[in-house]
Amino acid sequence: MRFSRARVGALVVFVAGAYLALVGCEAVLDVSALTERSATSPSSDGGQEAATTIDAGEDAAGEDGGCTIPAGAACAVDPQCGCPANQKCDLPNGNAACVAVGTSAPGDLCTDVTDCVAGTTCTNGVCHAFCTTPGAQCPAGGISAEPQGVCTANGGNTVQGFLCPLTCSLAPNSCTQHAGCVVVPDADGGVFADCEQPGTGGNLASCATDNDCIAGYGCTVGSCYQWCELSPKTTGCAVGACHGPAAATIDGIAYGYCY
Repeated sequence: MRFSRARVGALVVFVAGAYLALVGCEAVLDVSALTERSATSPSSDGGQEAATTIDAGEDAAGEDGGCTIPAGAACAVDPQCGCPANQKCDLPNGNAACVAVGTSAPGDLCTDVTDCVAGTTCTNGVCHAFCTTPGAQCPAGGISAEPQGVCTANGGNTVQGFLCPLTCSLAPNSCTQHAGCVVVPDADGGVFADCEQPGTGGNLASCATDNDCIAGYGCTVGSCYQWCELSPKTTGCAVGACHGPAAATIDGIAYGYCY
């Protein structure tokens, strides 16, 4: 499953008395993706089986107390239960299954769900922690040393799979472990930030999505541009100056592009 990156905002370039409007690109969504933040509760799969509560102390997470496995599911992702001690519950194909446990924590780069520790999964090239209540603030500390945002609902058809985005700033890029801060659309029409695996395109490099650009850069009208703060405007540009109008406003900070 994946958070889908959004390329938003507008960039206006004045050249020889004329202007070229660079309009933000649309979000590219995957059918099984975690597409946007939602305040709705997890939906049921409509199965006839009753949910099963087991001792979480026997599972890969090793947590105390009980853990409820959703009706029709093989195991539970948050809290972890239903798998042997050397495995974890994840959603490798959109359905709950027991898989090998990895060693990468939230915020670390990954290529497969088995790269990440129990209670987390690999999405958009970065490990993210599972959560259970969309719209609720994800906890600080614990399984994640990185700051986490609001629990985000998925766009797939599973009764599990809600994830904690990794809170970050676009400029300067605050994601660690070589990840890049990107903009993701919110269900209410706003946006939030998350850490994802960046691409290799630098300034003015050709791109189709933000994933093609290096950390700290976003893709608009087919080219990579460096993110910058319009307000309070505390970050500099490697090339040119910071221009608006605002392409995204996150946590009270308005971001534009450098050109």
